[in-house]
Amino acid sequence: MKGLRQNRATRQLIYGLLADYPRYDEYIKQRKLEIAFERQQKNLDDNFGGGRSNSYTGDPAALAKLEAEEADWRLQALEREYKAITDCYLEGPEEAQIICQECYFKPHPVETIESLINKGKLLVSKATANRIWTAWLEDLAERLGLRTNHL
Repeated sequence: MKGLRQNRATRQLIYGLLADYPRYDEYIKQRKLEIAFERQQKNLDDNFGGGRSNSYTGDPAALAKLEAEEADWRLQALEREYKAITDCYLEGPEEAQIICQECYFKPHPVETIESLINKGKLLVSKATANRIWTAWLEDLAERLGLRTNHL
């Protein structure tokens, strides 16, 4: 899928994910707490009046919590997005890492690719920086399983 341009909706989604990336740990912890609270509220006992299963000898509450976390699609999506962005960031070129850090990961970013070049933080031309950034976005979109197509 290399060489294809992303549609505008895909780019905007990726930009939103990048802006939220510094808070993903917090989002994942919060979702796990919500799952634990939901599980606690249900307080279901499928084996009412019966004995404990012979196949599992550990804590049944811990097993139920683990099963609930594995079945939660929102938690899985958060963890998948976090892993994709982290892997792509760490494996990407230095220029893409600088763009991510300065333009998306900071709390109130005001930088652009052009301003990073003018300040000497990116030591490539604007066209090269844009090519590197577009290739990095396409790689991230592919890892996230998003559509990429011509504009």
